[in-house]
Amino acid sequence: MGLNEHGVVIGNGAVFSKVSDGKESGLIRMGFLHLGLEQAATARDALPWHFNQACKGFNHQTGLTSEWDYASENLYKDVLK
Repeated sequence: MGLNEHGVVIGNGAVFSKVSDGKESGLIRMGFLHLGLEQAATARDALPWHFNQACKGFNHQTGLTSEWDYASENLYKDVLK
């Protein structure tokens, strides 16, 4: 979870699945969250930024080894509005 100077909060949670996206490497999840907070002045700005980066092929890694594939979900909130 993180908070920026504009009051945008982005949180994330783990989701595990038997379905893999086929990607082996990528940006760790907290790095992706941090970049979103740097880019967004509102929670509404953060969502399309994250979606566009995900469509460009950013993969979210954790370093976990498991038969289950890791994915994540995000929560976006403006706390100052």
